[in-house]
Amino acid sequence: MSTYVNHRLKIEGHTSILKEILGKYFMGEVLSLKAIIPIPESIQKTFFSSLPVNEMLVGWYLKGYLSGEQFRQILGMPKGDDNESLSHAEEALLEMLEAGNKKLTMRHDMFRKVVQAYLETGYVNWNSWSVVNWGVQNNVYAGSIAGPENERLLAWFRTFRGCPGPALRELSSRYPQCSFELASMCEGYCFSNVMSIQAGAVTHCPSTMESVRAIINEDNSAKRMGD
Repeated sequence: MSTYVNHRLKIEGHTSILKEILGKYFMGEVLSLKAIIPIPESIQKTFFSSLPVNEMLVGWYLKGYLSGEQFRQILGMPKGDDNESLSHAEEALLEMLEAGNKKLTMRHDMFRKVVQAYLETGYVNWNSWSVVNWGVQNNVYAGSIAGPENERLLAWFRTFRGCPGPALRELSSRYPQCSFELASMCEGYCFSNVMSIQAGAVTHCPSTMESVRAIINEDNSAKRMGD
């Protein structure tokens, strides 16, 4: 089953504003979520997925279970399975603190990056950050546009799972005089959706799979993905 989602975004407003949006938030003909909501520098330094032990250690420190001195001692990861249970991880932590650096794996850089990202943003990796802030795991894939023409800009693009609702709400809030409409359909026909966004407020429009397919395929003369 495909996890890719096809979208067609329609933005209506004064042509000069549409050109401004195109110049600021599109890379060529591709919408850039990164241009709308930049990734924090500390998040960029993390990995797709951080180890569960990382998250537990950071959480223990922030909750006061570890003193500052203990936290400074824990500069690497406990030995053992990455998916060890909380009780196992806690035992490993106590052993580390008692034995000192002898039981540390010394993966200093990775742990420090995760800690810094968590303290600054509340997230431990770019995957969890992007899902919340963009609505999808990755930036959009290659797409195409039509316009601006007749006070309307159309953009087709793909994402890996989900819809970039949070990013588009942010963009809409910056241009309250424009109306945004996003039609989305999973390539595996798992779901379809049409949302209208005005000044950051979202309204989900009644739709069927067939009606959404028709919206996404609107204006056959325009360039679309894969052409």
